[in-house]
This record gives sequence, C-alpha cells and structure tokens, in this order.
Amino acid sequence: MQYIPFSPVEIVFSSRIDAIKYLDGVVSANETCLLLASEGRILELGLESLIDNLREKDVVHLRQIPRNPDITDVYHYLKVLQGVNPCKIIAIGGGSCIDLAKAISALYYQIPSEQLSVELVRKVIKEKKYLSQHPFIDIIAVPTTAGTGSEVTKWATIWDMTSKEKFSIESVDIFPKVALIVPEFTSSMPERLTLSSGLDALSHAMEAFWANRRTPLSQLLALKAIEHIKNYLPQVLQKPSDVCLRREMSLASLLAGLAFSITRTTACHSISYPLTMYCGVDHGFAAAMTLIQVAELNEMVLDDMHRIYSIFGSKASLKQWLGEISLPIQELRLSAFGINKSELDIIARNAFTQGRMDNNPVPFSQKEVYDILLQVL
Repeated sequence: MQYIPFSPVEIVFSSRIDAIKYLDGVVSANETCLLLASEGRILELGLESLIDNLREKDVVHLRQIPRNPDITDVYHYLKVLQGVNPCKIIAIGGGSCIDLAKAISALYYQIPSEQLSVELVRKVIKEKKYLSQHPFIDIIAVPTTAGTGSEVTKWATIWDMTSKEKFSIESVDIFPKVALIVPEFTSSMPERLTLSSGLDALSHAMEAFWANRRTPLSQLLALKAIEHIKNYLPQVLQKPSDVCLRREMSLASLLAGLAFSITRTTACHSISYPLTMYCGVDHGFAAAMTLIQVAELNEMVLDDMHRIYSIFGSKASLKQWLGEISLPIQELRLSAFGINKSELDIIARNAFTQGRMDNNPVPFSQKEVYDILLQVL
C-alpha cells in the first residue's frame, strides 16, 4: 500500500541572523552542495558574506534563476552540473527558484549524462519517468516571497514555451527536507510582487477549500490562510518594511501551501496557465482574476461557500476587497493586461489542465470558461 504523507517537511521560522548561521553550517566538509540564488537576490538580502563562506566549501552556485523555469532551463542546468554529483540543494528565492531545485532533484540522477538532451528532459517530465526508483537530491527551501507555498509541496511547475505546454513534476521525493521561513527575506519584495504573491496564496487557499480532494483539515487550513491574507495583505502593502506583518503573510502563504498540498488547485489555476503562457500575465494575478466567478459557480454544488464569504462579511465584500486591494497596483481585468476579446478562444481552449480543472467541484465546458473570461475582460 502506498502512503502519501501530508507534509514531511521540517518547517522552521527563523530570524535573519539565525538563518544565516543555519545555512553556513548546513554544508559539511565531505559533501558537494548546490546553491540556487540569483545575484540580485543575494544583494537584496545582504547575503554576500554568507555566499563567500559557502564558496570556500564544496558549493556550486547557480546565479541565474529564470522567472518561470522552462524545459530548456532544466536541460541547461543539468548540463552545467554534469559530474558535480551534489547531495544537497539550497534554494534561496521565490517559487521559480524552488521549483527549479525540485526539477534538478528529480532529474539529476534519472538521465545519464551521455543521453542528456532537451527532448529527453521533456519526455522524462511529460511521461513521469522520474517516478522510477532512483536517488533524489535533498532540498533546503528558503522562500523569499510569500505566496507560492512551494517550500511545502510535492510538485514543481515547469513550462515548455516551445510547445506551449505546462508540466507538473509530482513526487513525494521532491518535498523539501527543510522549509526555512525568514520573514525578513520577504521584505525586499516590491509592491507589485507583494500583491501578486499574496493573491497567489489567496487562490491556493480558496481553491483548497472547495477542491474535490478537500478534507476537513485542508478546509480549516484554507480558512485560516484566507483570514490572515484578508487582514494582513492590505497592511503589508502599506508598511512593506514591517517584519511582523511580513511574518504574518509568510505564515498565511505557508498555511495555504499546506492546504493545497493536500488537495491540489482547481479551475482558477487551470485557467491561469494559458494566461501566463500566451499573454505573460503574472501568475498570482492570473490565478486570482477568476476567483469570484469560479466561486459563484461552485455554490451550485457546495453549501458551505459562506464560510469563505463570512471572513470578508459577504460575497459582495470579498469582491470589493479584491478590487480595492488590487486597483492601485494592477486592475484584475484581462484588458488591463492588454488582452482583447479575440484572444479568449485560444485561452479557453488551453485552460483544461488535468488534475486541476477536473479537481473543481463543478465541471466546466470550454464555452463556460470562455464566458468566465468574458466576465473579467
């Protein structure tokens, strides 16, 4: 019988000083470690001395982290790392950085170096060949955003811009061993990223609440995450340097991540993928844009949606809250991203990701997805 753990991740909330001490001591003298952290992120967080110390050990540093890791990025780094044989990965960054670490962990010892190619990377991910018995590399995830929850989930999003597809690597073996949560590390997020990552966490929580795979635990975690986001996202946008507020948003993101690690996401995320793929819409905005419309349709089969609405006061208040928090930074309408009606067909056609759209309690047709998009145009 296969056992699926809820979360085998050691979750550590830490101050900046203690986190630096921990990371400096986590690499032993007799092992090779891989460090994923962009140069820009290192400068933002003031981690130059830590990086210098790590470089004195057997640490290979990957400095260029793509915004949305693509098949070609995974291939490139597997090629760069040939012969390195790392036994640990430290990923300091947002969801893309942690997802890239997971992809390297899953594929490094799966693909023989002499056979490595972009096409083989695509095949291994697409056909889930990484699930065969082989070593995975341990990951220590240090999120610098508050939204993706990737530090406590067993999947990674990898894009294929060539064939316009989105893939998910999924395995209990890519759960990070440690999620090191350092609220101070999120303080350097600009306003737009603070908002989009916070809305991504809100989407994770709301979708975990209504997903077909929902459980009493996932719903409780989701509701607490929603309450935290409702209370603290507006405050942190007003006081971005307040570490106490950043801590609450880090906690909200973590709770949402734990919730959807049980359930996966649903229609909102499924619709968001072509918005990002074809139109370049920031993931958090793309996921949150259809929350109200999907929630309203899910009311047809769920009688407890009021538990979400009551956190805001009512469904109308939730809609008002989303509008008020977003509008000064980024209006949550397709037209605000330069998308016009003629593009809705291709978005609707590509909005059906297996394991996401079919995880929604109400099944949607392509016409219904088109109508949802029309509502948020």
